[in-house]
Amino acid sequence: MTRARVVVALTGALCLVLVACGSSPGPAPAAPSTPSGDSAFPVTITHKFGSTTISAPPQRVVAIGDEDIAYALGITPVGIVRSTNYDSGVAPWLAGRFDPARTTLIDVPAEAEGEGTAGANIEQVAALEPDLILAINDFGLELDYPSLSQIAPTVGYETVWGAQTWQEQAMVGARALGMEERGRQVVAETEAAIRSTREANPGLAGRSFTFSFAFAPGQIVTLKSDKDNSVKLLKNLGMQLPPTVEQLPDIAPGNPGGLLSFENISLLDADIVVMLYAGDDLQRPVEDLELFRNLRGVRDGRYFVIDLPTAVSLRTPTVLSVRWGLEQIKPSLARVAGS
Repeated sequence: MTRARVVVALTGALCLVLVACGSSPGPAPAAPSTPSGDSAFPVTITHKFGSTTISAPPQRVVAIGDEDIAYALGITPVGIVRSTNYDSGVAPWLAGRFDPARTTLIDVPAEAEGEGTAGANIEQVAALEPDLILAINDFGLELDYPSLSQIAPTVGYETVWGAQTWQEQAMVGARALGMEERGRQVVAETEAAIRSTREANPGLAGRSFTFSFAFAPGQIVTLKSDKDNSVKLLKNLGMQLPPTVEQLPDIAPGNPGGLLSFENISLLDADIVVMLYAGDDLQRPVEDLELFRNLRGVRDGRYFVIDLPTAVSLRTPTVLSVRWGLEQIKPSLARVAGS
């Protein structure tokens, strides 16, 4: 895992280059699962790039960032985009769902930039002959929509990438697949997992938290905006951002992160301190800082470190990643809630 990929995974639109894996498409996958169709077709969905009409239940779905809702609904896409965050190319919460014999991993273009899914190899998408392209969570859609929409009906995000909640994204995907009722059930199941976690950890209620990433020597990015989906998720567990980070300047317009140097690390003072490190070579220098050791959460034993997959699962929440991510931090939440 490169440090650049880790930066992109947590901080969003930092415009760091993702490295594509460069493999060619595999053999044609087997026929995918078919939507059961609990809503009438045709279905028309309005999004930033216009409106898309799906005339019949799709049989060959390509998901560019929206594979989680497809799998959650029991749909096997013919293609999903290779995740550059993992050597396997597939998020860990898709274990047991992704089948390489049925679903092709589509490459990310070498020039793609941004968080999460940043575009897809257009030729590989076309070769799969999809009849629907779900790209609601495609960071690179601004550039790719004209090409993708020539291949198959393509559904994009409503206004700007990342503005829709995970619930809204899921329901757009479910509607496009003709499975709105099941989509509501899947969303409700994930919301129930969040409530269950909150109820199991009442000690989180009202406590402040910081969620930060040491990505380079002397440099930390911390989440600072209530509009950020990962912040919303953690607030649903009862926690809240402290004013010190909310007042940090944005890294860039629209970027939900604040940048600070090690000498300003005291701004991360909170009841609970959560950190992600780009490597062991950064974790030790941070934890050795007296300013860091004096943070309230660190001093009082309410500090924990998460790894990249867990950070991504919380950073770009979906109906599947939320449940997986909560399981990963369950022991840590219990510890900090009880102290």
